[in-house]
Amino acid sequence: MGTEKNQPKPGKRHSIAALVIALEVILVALVTVEVIEEVSEQWSAYRGARLSVQTNVIVDRLLQAAQHLAFERGRANVLANAPTPAKDNERAFLLIHRKAADQALNQAAQLLGDENAPERILLRDRYQKTLALRFDMDAALSLPREQRPPDLADRWVGNETRLLTSITDLIAALTEHFDQFTPTFRVFNRVKVQAFELREAMGLESSRYAASIAGTPMTTATLVETMHLRGRGTATWSDLRREATQLGNAPLTAALTVVETEFFKKFRPLEDRVAAAALAGMPIPVSTSEFVEASIPALDSIVAVISTATAETATYAEDNAKQAERRMGERLAEALLALVAAMAALFVIIVRLLVPLHRIQAALDTLATGKTTINLPLSPRHDEIGLMRNAVTSFRDSLIQREALERELKELSIRDPLTGCMNRRYLEETAKLEFARATRSQSPIGLLMIDVDHFKQFNDKFGHDVGDRVLRAVAETLRDHVRDSDLVCRFGGEEFVVLLPGASPEQTVERGECLRRAVKTLSLSHAEETLNSLSTSVGVAFFPIHGQTLTTVIGAADRALYRAKQGGRDRVLVAAAPADIEH
Repeated sequence: MGTEKNQPKPGKRHSIAALVIALEVILVALVTVEVIEEVSEQWSAYRGARLSVQTNVIVDRLLQAAQHLAFERGRANVLANAPTPAKDNERAFLLIHRKAADQALNQAAQLLGDENAPERILLRDRYQKTLALRFDMDAALSLPREQRPPDLADRWVGNETRLLTSITDLIAALTEHFDQFTPTFRVFNRVKVQAFELREAMGLESSRYAASIAGTPMTTATLVETMHLRGRGTATWSDLRREATQLGNAPLTAALTVVETEFFKKFRPLEDRVAAAALAGMPIPVSTSEFVEASIPALDSIVAVISTATAETATYAEDNAKQAERRMGERLAEALLALVAAMAALFVIIVRLLVPLHRIQAALDTLATGKTTINLPLSPRHDEIGLMRNAVTSFRDSLIQREALERELKELSIRDPLTGCMNRRYLEETAKLEFARATRSQSPIGLLMIDVDHFKQFNDKFGHDVGDRVLRAVAETLRDHVRDSDLVCRFGGEEFVVLLPGASPEQTVERGECLRRAVKTLSLSHAEETLNSLSTSVGVAFFPIHGQTLTTVIGAADRALYRAKQGGRDRVLVAAAPADIEH
């Protein structure tokens, strides 16, 4: 009798244990779930492969436009520096490449839709400037050189170069999300962009030489620019060959061999002769027409690399899409067979066990990452699932309370309560990270030490409340006039430190002047009395020029600040040369 009393009544209770036993009987259902997940992954892969084909078309249109714009830039620059008005055939050459560039850009714009809005807007704005400059260029080319605006050629080359940069930036933005697919597709796209960058650098270099041959003297600055372009092109050529070697693509390898012959072995020596003559102040040994004719096969060989890479990328993308479609079909067939066999058993397990457990697991996974944004209300169930779910919900509520307390404590530990700026502790922690990052990337960091002039007078005359108002106003002004990546910290008293990651010495000094002027425009009053004009003294130092640690860099900036104070205040002074700094 006792044994019978301990037996559960059939039909009245369905525990987790009973469901687990049932789960062991229908393990095939788990296989089905795995197959469904695989089909989902294959569907995503297929969609990605098809999207890669579509994006590849857009990239090709953008590269076509960029190539024609590069041709137009180079030839127009040569004509703008020629002593005589442009001939009809030369104008026709410009018109052909203009139409081709405009058509390719319009096609790319139609295919792009609303994606990558910032890059598209910048490209559109620079393209509008190009259209305006074309009118000026056409008018100038009908005149002899002495009647043309002297800065037109430089403005033209500068604007066209920025336009080409916008195109490559848009291409990079378009292809970033393909990193989740295949490395080969990424390499193909890098090869296309590198080939265009090579054509752009080499084309601009040759146009500088052609302008010199046409009669425009090659100044030291122009020669330095051409050498810079040559160095950039050589580095790009090295990267291009390395990337192409990874692909092992025969047509692309053959196209690169032609570039090696036509450009580097045949045309480069001619450029060297022009450069040597310019350096020696001797007459240029070739005519403009001879130089331009020699440059055509050399630059066309680079264009051929772009065309070959474009064709091979399209072939690869199409093949990859077909393979993804085939794999997706195979997985779908497997899933359908498994689902037919296990549908009945899955219904009970999914509804009563798997779905609730999945929700609980997802909630636990989310909580494990430190997030508390889960939608898991209390459950009315009284079995193990309900108890587990309610325990997770209670745990979430306790985490929310703990997070709120931790946020409040952290905020108090790193932020100055008076000004709202980060405090010195936060500056020291952030500077370590920024200095390490700058060391790895070999980039500069600027540092400004800012002190409110005659601050003690505000406290003495108006009281500490007014002094606090002044500090808050200065802090807000500093934050409003720096970049999002910059850091404004209250260093102590009336001193502030501004950290400028990536800022060159010139940019740092310019930012210091900007902040000094901004504070000077502040207008504060107390009891209907206008406070005296605020001013600041600013000491400037740079990492790694003035030191490898925050302490040494701040020390240099502090000494510059002291000199600014001694020199009459309301000024920006740069720290002394590193050799004069005490370590």
